[in-house]
Amino acid sequence: TCNYHDQCIETDDRITVNNFTCICDEGYSGETCQYTDTKITVYFQEVPIPSSILAHFITADGNVQHTRTSTFKRIRPDEDLVSIYTSNKFHLLFTEFGNNYYLTIAQEKSILSAIITTTIIPSQRCPHINELFSSTILEFSRLRRIKLYPLLCQKRSELKCFYDETFICLCTTDRFANCFSFNHSMIYNCRESHFCDNNAQCFQDKPKCPTKSMCVCDECFYGTYCQFSTKGFAISVDAILGYKIRPHTIFTQQSMTVK
Repeated sequence: TCNYHDQCIETDDRITVNNFTCICDEGYSGETCQYTDTKITVYFQEVPIPSSILAHFITADGNVQHTRTSTFKRIRPDEDLVSIYTSNKFHLLFTEFGNNYYLTIAQEKSILSAIITTTIIPSQRCPHINELFSSTILEFSRLRRIKLYPLLCQKRSELKCFYDETFICLCTTDRFANCFSFNHSMIYNCRESHFCDNNAQCFQDKPKCPTKSMCVCDECFYGTYCQFSTKGFAISVDAILGYKIRPHTIFTQQSMTVK
């Protein structure tokens, strides 16, 4: 049977009573939702609190090519933090908002079902190389320019990371530049699975064999698959409040905006 952190849906009880699917609550995973996901609570200090973020998890195991999993999180107007859950091991977490990347977590060993609290501050921002190099160096060929990347870390002790059109680079404790490829213009469509409607973005919990998918709707669309539209209707309370309504929460515990 399913764990109590989920909903149990029978596939077909005419065939067998043991054939069912568990739909896990946020923060739980596994066939029967028996695992507790890693919870990451992110605060913001001296940076504008965004209305939403992209969280990019990077996993690097030995000499195997790194893997990337991205997810989207909204931040309610009455909150100054965001909680992110992942069922996967990871070594780096970058948060993206306001056209900036921030190195949020860097860890050598990844522990499943961990509880992590961190704060994003201005010094964690990863600047583009256009902010770091002179116009003369920026005109160099790509290969010649990359050879100068270690100098950025050695000459700028405050620099934690930076990026160009192809890579994101970390400045290690030894002040070397550790770079890896990163697709800055990735299209989030769940590998063209057409899971979401109306050109919505689609995010999955794993790059291979995903178990969870989530749709992020464009303006004027809503619903689990972004299948509903508010276009053509008069002013609607649902359309105005939108994501400010907390699901499965009684009215007295809703935000002041909803009340």
